[in-house]
Amino acid sequence: MKIDESACLAALSYDPDTGVFTWRIDRPGRWKIKAGDRAGSSLLRKCGKRYRRVFFKGQHIPEHRLAFLFMEGKLPPDDVEIDHDDGNGENNRWSNLNKSTRQGNAKNLRKRSDNISGVAGVAWDKSREKWMAYIHVGEGVMKNLGRFTNFEDAVAARKDAELKHNYHKNHGSVRPL
Repeated sequence: MKIDESACLAALSYDPDTGVFTWRIDRPGRWKIKAGDRAGSSLLRKCGKRYRRVFFKGQHIPEHRLAFLFMEGKLPPDDVEIDHDDGNGENNRWSNLNKSTRQGNAKNLRKRSDNISGVAGVAWDKSREKWMAYIHVGEGVMKNLGRFTNFEDAVAARKDAELKHNYHKNHGSVRPL
């Protein structure tokens, strides 16, 4: 279903400094929304990350995509992902949002909850009793960076590879609450 961009612009207001959307119009009915009320609600996704979205004309529209409508005059195409620079999916300040690809967005992922070593791309190889370092360098392509006796050497190899492959500085850090 296509989103009526001009209707969104007329019904909502966006503050790029706070990332907050508010209603410009009263919306009578079950929820009795008044002009000036904050628009949208928080959604917890399966991955454990929260995002805000606005329900408008029968559709849930992610606020981070709406921010591009307000700042650039149109919604980004469906194949363009929006990266929250600080990893907080509820922080829709304009300075925190960037257009990205799926691959680019993956370079700003936080540490997985099942990570045992504490460092993304570093794992203990039981069969060889060494630390293994690896990095994803393309769609489904993983590069082995080697096996190391010392944990610190494996971490250094991973961090060097992150710089070489343009990973975000926050990649592998703890997700903000």
